[in-house]
Amino acid sequence: MKKNLSLFLTAFLFTLIVCAVLLRFTLFGMSFEYDELFTAITTDPSLSFGWIWSNWLVVDVHPPLYNALLWVYNHFVPYGPELWLRLPSVVFSLGALACGWFLFPRRFGKTARLLFVALLAGNMYTILYAQHARAYALMLLFSVPLTFWFLDMSRSVWRGKTISRGRWLAFGLVSLGLAWSHYFGTMLVGVFYILLFLQAWRYKRNLTPFLLVPAVVGVLFLPWFIPNLQAQFEFRRFEGNWWANDMEMTRAPVALARFFFFSPWGRWLMGALLALGAAWRIWRRWRTGRWGGYVRELALLGLSALLVIGGAALLSLKAYMFIGRYFTELLPAVYLFCVLLLLPLVRKSLLFRAALILVVAAEVFMYAMSHRGMLIPTEMPARLTSQFYRDYFAGREIMVVAMEAFPPASMPAMYGFYPNKVYGLNAKVTELVSLPEEERELALKRRDQAFVFMPNCTENKLYELSHRWERFAGVYMRLGGTCVLGFSEKGEIPPELQEASARGSSENK
Repeated sequence: MKKNLSLFLTAFLFTLIVCAVLLRFTLFGMSFEYDELFTAITTDPSLSFGWIWSNWLVVDVHPPLYNALLWVYNHFVPYGPELWLRLPSVVFSLGALACGWFLFPRRFGKTARLLFVALLAGNMYTILYAQHARAYALMLLFSVPLTFWFLDMSRSVWRGKTISRGRWLAFGLVSLGLAWSHYFGTMLVGVFYILLFLQAWRYKRNLTPFLLVPAVVGVLFLPWFIPNLQAQFEFRRFEGNWWANDMEMTRAPVALARFFFFSPWGRWLMGALLALGAAWRIWRRWRTGRWGGYVRELALLGLSALLVIGGAALLSLKAYMFIGRYFTELLPAVYLFCVLLLLPLVRKSLLFRAALILVVAAEVFMYAMSHRGMLIPTEMPARLTSQFYRDYFAGREIMVVAMEAFPPASMPAMYGFYPNKVYGLNAKVTELVSLPEEERELALKRRDQAFVFMPNCTENKLYELSHRWERFAGVYMRLGGTCVLGFSEKGEIPPELQEASARGSSENK
């Protein structure tokens, strides 16, 4: 009976993994997000990569490896359709799952491997961002083997074994790839190198490779980091000039929890399981003097995650950084921590294994129930807005009020992607927020003959805009998260809005 139940649970878990893989192919027909439009224009094969780098990528907040790879890829596939630009992310995501399966440390056992891959496959955001033309699936592809190798290299240090040159080379190349993919990936890379060095120093190993490899990786990261850092100071990114700067730090714990376990039911169940797993280990320590297996691995994984989260908290003193997807690089460490903490109980009790499988099921079913809503045109309105312009305002100038963190020089191409690249309308696109005041005032004089809209429109943004420009920003209509706008003359802010706009401006700071 017990054996049959164990086989059933294993088969059910494999079925969940297969479902999670298939769900990675369900959103190709969805409109690009505005973030994805930046990927689209920076991978345009008709432009030289040197020009794209100098004018758009070097001033973006994200490292450009993903964009560079897709620029090469776009020379061999049709440029423009959502399917082709999103397909590499699916490949990267499946590659991450393959790494999770084939590179998983054997000493943890087959049960741990299966549970780890299931958690990674079933996470709602790994499914979602496997279908987005952004760098998050590439981050995951790099972070899975890097996490495994970090633990293996740490174990070699404890046991006095030499780390091979091949392993150092692989670790260095993958860590460089992760650093060039996302700045939060850079934080994890730094944490791993620091912890490896401290362990080598503690156990009196030869420190040369523990200093040399991160030094080489750091030098190879400078060609992007130095000019990019200069650009961020120029655009005042560290003074709160950031698209998410109206979010409160009190939201950070919930945002993190939702990213790792999106389903409320699964989140509470996993919390209870982890509490029981920790309590069991404490009880075992009290009874036998031992904590149970993999204590060092658990300490390293937990410390790595805490240090990255702590780094995000420090950055958030200037600009809110607890955006769930930024922590993609931590998924392997967090899920492996959960699996190893619970592994003794999972091996002893089928009930614990079933409960952990239910967590995976909750994630997969939550995505399966909600993904259809993402295909509604108003959910991702970039294409819908452009279609509305094409059908009713073609020939007019497009004016965009984009209070975002994209490089200002890139915005006309971004917001003109659908009208011009896809629909061939050859529309003039003017982004108003980044213009000097005199140029903006001249542009606004043409507003009656233009199509004016704000992407990612919120009340706070409208209040901030009205206060900053000393004119009322009115909403004519909404297309999902996009507002079609109209403006009063300069200085004409209705009295009832003055207090609200001042309050919105203050809160936004």
